[in-house]
Amino acid sequence: LGLARGPRPWGDRPCPKPGKHAQQTGWEARKALGPSDALAREWQCQFLDLGSNSLSGPVPPQLFHPASRLISADLSRNQLSGPVPSPANTSAGATRASRISVLNLSGNRLTGMLPLELFRVYLAYFDASNNDLEGPVAPLLRTCWALNYLELSDNRLDGAIPGELAAQNMHVGGGGVWDGGRG
Repeated sequence: LGLARGPRPWGDRPCPKPGKHAQQTGWEARKALGPSDALAREWQCQFLDLGSNSLSGPVPPQLFHPASRLISADLSRNQLSGPVPSPANTSAGATRASRISVLNLSGNRLTGMLPLELFRVYLAYFDASNNDLEGPVAPLLRTCWALNYLELSDNRLDGAIPGELAAQNMHVGGGGVWDGGRG
């Protein structure tokens, strides 16, 4: 996130109670993140809640790193900008996919197209509403075998849900049809 590394609230140890929830607010969240590679290298948390913390910069690609134990990441309602990173570009030579299955990036300033590889990981819940994302939706959805909640409203996406997915038990925000406008 482009923030200077500072001491974590819990010292030099990994996340307290590995496998548990780490939630930080305000200045402590910005200080705790440090360089984005710390998410993959040091943090042992499975659930990361950094929503509503005025964080800025790009989405850390290490969220998708195979060594990360993250299962759920909430980075919503911040000031993150730029494109959503592609999981394929985070770990050359990786032997397994990212574990992340819940990702909330809503209410940021993200731009560009969503990477196709994002939907090839184990995502079950994905919310990227209220950003400035663009591009076709259908190619993304053809690879999302685990997805059961999708919210992409208030972006500049276009297209509709492919027919084979329309019958699945999946929540789709925005009515499932995007016209390239802000809906």
